[in-house]
Amino acid sequence: MLTKLLTLETIQLEEHVANWQEAITLAAQPLVDNQSIRREYIGAMIASVEAFGPYIVIAPLVALPHARPEEGALKVGVSLLKLNQSVNFSNDSEHEVNLLIVLSATDNSSHIGVLTALSELLGDEEIIRSIIMAESKSEIIQIIQSINLTGV
Repeated sequence: MLTKLLTLETIQLEEHVANWQEAITLAAQPLVDNQSIRREYIGAMIASVEAFGPYIVIAPLVALPHARPEEGALKVGVSLLKLNQSVNFSNDSEHEVNLLIVLSATDNSSHIGVLTALSELLGDEEIIRSIIMAESKSEIIQIIQSINLTGV
């Protein structure tokens, strides 16, 4: 499923962003465009980080922004933003992020396959490093397709 959701349209590469709020907004835009989420989902993701801190930084250099299904999720979706210059989600260097993977789910179970695949991908530092070093959307897709992910 992950390889079907991460496409040229849902992957973005940028040099840098002004702050983590802009990073989340930009990372989620493809899901607004393909009608996986409503715009208020973006606000809910930002509000959640403001309320609970940088809990979405789930691995070194990686954040997984998401919100509750009722906050504007329309269908299961995933988008990826790769930043060449990291953005910090706090004053702690542990919260520097180069990859934002936005997840949209319509209920508590429909996205389990995607989460399984993401956890396998994110558990491999070499794969993360390869994606961060990638210079094109096609290269990122090839990296993801080359991995035998259980949840795919």
